[in-house]
Amino acid sequence: MTSTIPHPPRRLLTRIVLPVTLVAASAGTLLWTGWRSFIPVPTVDVVPVSLRAGAGTANGTSSDRNDSSAKPTVKREGAPVQAPGWIEPSPFAVMVPALTPGVVRTVLVLEGERVEAGQVLVEMNDEEQRISVRLAEATLAEARAKRREMEDELSRKARLVESGAASAGEVSRLKIRIDAMRAAEDGADAERAMRALILERTKVRAPIAGVVMARLAVPGMIGGGMQDGKPLIELYDPSQLQVRADVPLADAGRIAIGDRAEVTVDVLPDRAFRAEIIRVVHQADIAKNTVQAKVRIIDPDPALKPEMLARVKLFPQVRSGISGSGNASSSGNADPAANNNAGQESFWVREDCVDTSSTPPSVLLIAGLADGRGTIERRAIGSIGEAERGWRPVASGLRAGDMAVRAPLTAPKPGSRVRVTESWRETNTTEGAQHEHH
Repeated sequence: MTSTIPHPPRRLLTRIVLPVTLVAASAGTLLWTGWRSFIPVPTVDVVPVSLRAGAGTANGTSSDRNDSSAKPTVKREGAPVQAPGWIEPSPFAVMVPALTPGVVRTVLVLEGERVEAGQVLVEMNDEEQRISVRLAEATLAEARAKRREMEDELSRKARLVESGAASAGEVSRLKIRIDAMRAAEDGADAERAMRALILERTKVRAPIAGVVMARLAVPGMIGGGMQDGKPLIELYDPSQLQVRADVPLADAGRIAIGDRAEVTVDVLPDRAFRAEIIRVVHQADIAKNTVQAKVRIIDPDPALKPEMLARVKLFPQVRSGISGSGNASSSGNADPAANNNAGQESFWVREDCVDTSSTPPSVLLIAGLADGRGTIERRAIGSIGEAERGWRPVASGLRAGDMAVRAPLTAPKPGSRVRVTESWRETNTTEGAQHEHH
């Protein structure tokens, strides 16, 4: 008998179609994500935009900086620096701890309350301290009684010495014992004063007049003592406020102690508070790329509270005005516009980076620069000033550090991916080496 063995089913879907589909999808994904690497990327030469103070403006006026006898004379305010910040007590908040350990019995103030210097803020349990004071007072009274008794004995012995009933040695020994008793009495009095001080310290008092910023104590908590050091109340003086402002590192070199500032807060949006820089912290924040400046508010308002967000506008001082035998201020043909613009700061860009064929004039910049590559974008600029040593001042549209593309008429169109070179760095390095060699 012949048996027929059935053929296994052909699983075309799982054995052929599915693997081919996966391979095709992987290849398509690789081509889609990596097709840019197969296209040659053009190279453009760029120059960074610079910020200069007192050099000229986009209106076309500039000072004569080639005069070797010229020197700065007057300080004026340059372009303002914007910085976020937080309001805080100046120079710091006052922490009020309990000077003796114990259990908090009563908290007499809440956040936001005004207090006077010496006012009781917190009361600690004081039963043990009161008993200690009574014991110390009893010990002192006993020492005084013994000393008085011995003084009476000395007086009686002194009279007996004259009649020969007592010796002079006995009188001398009594005087020594009385001196020792006086010392013991002084020690008992000091102990009583110490116990009374500890009792007084169970009442935590305000060291200054101010406002309660934080209440850290609750009834029943254990705390206090010189070794503990944990505060129960935090106070601040509302007339002494400052802002800790995060100044960008790019602008940190322009600010200095004494510079004028303005502070605005959301709670009073229509008011700008007068302020000044009083300290610059000598440690940068590498995570935020900032350095902290302390800005004192000259005329704080009661509505300002610690930890409120604030916006600070700093006005750095720059040297302006030129004095010397060859400048405009010493001649009869002084240009008032030049003198007025001497203290201003403006952005300068290489003359060969400006596209004057467009209306308004524009500059090609590199956006998203990373690993020497970026994307070209066009940015319109305001009016441009007269060229000076290959550079032109620009009224608006640029920021310090922007990378401007040279020869914009022959550069790739906006949106193109390009590779960046900076030939100006090589030129400066070569010129510096030649100068050092000579």
